[in-house]
Amino acid sequence: MTIRKTLAAATAAVFFAGSALAQTPEAPPAAAAPAVPVAPAPPSPEEVAKARAIAEAVIGRLNISDLFENATDDAIPTIRHKASGMSCWVGADTNAEDVKIFDGLPRGDDVGCSDNIVEITRSLYATRYPQRPTAEQIVASSIQAMKQNFKRMKPYEGPGVSLMREDTGDLPKVTTARFTAVLNGQKVYTRTSAVVIGDWVFAQRVTAPEERAMAAEIMAELQLVMLLISVDGKQL
Repeated sequence: MTIRKTLAAATAAVFFAGSALAQTPEAPPAAAAPAVPVAPAPPSPEEVAKARAIAEAVIGRLNISDLFENATDDAIPTIRHKASGMSCWVGADTNAEDVKIFDGLPRGDDVGCSDNIVEITRSLYATRYPQRPTAEQIVASSIQAMKQNFKRMKPYEGPGVSLMREDTGDLPKVTTARFTAVLNGQKVYTRTSAVVIGDWVFAQRVTAPEERAMAAEIMAELQLVMLLISVDGKQL
């Protein structure tokens, strides 16, 4: 199994664990053994074909074939930004709000995509700036923007997650800041990350209900590791 498919399976396990949690109204009795999430079996050729068809339909419906290609090789519909290598998960209901082509730079030099899995919202952006900023500058700018939408922001004091191996010192450095805040009256966990790879600056935003902070951490890190693999080509 490829590293990408291993990560996708791990993400699926988080998804199914979160789905079970969301659908269970009451906690199990104290004496009951906790359920152990199991990653789904490898997808069948039919499931892969269905996922590829969904990704192809998204590309056609949004008229972005000049910028994105079908990168689906498992049961998760995936499109890849040709210029930067950034991959995005899509679904049958993916629309122009989920895959953004921003104005201001040459077409395709500033794009983004978002998904929502069990109340965990992830947004990923790829930008080729005329004068490339640092990852630290991007995160600092993101924090200032967050303060306009979030209330009572303060540093997150819970445990963080890193899926980067310590012995891969040649990997691009990912800068991350984590917070708790209030959004639309709800307590949330939110984080912002950035990494520079070649001419491209990649930025990520992840937000979830505060009680799902750890699941959001895992989902965020999985997306970043997959980004480094697909864009930088390093084996983690």
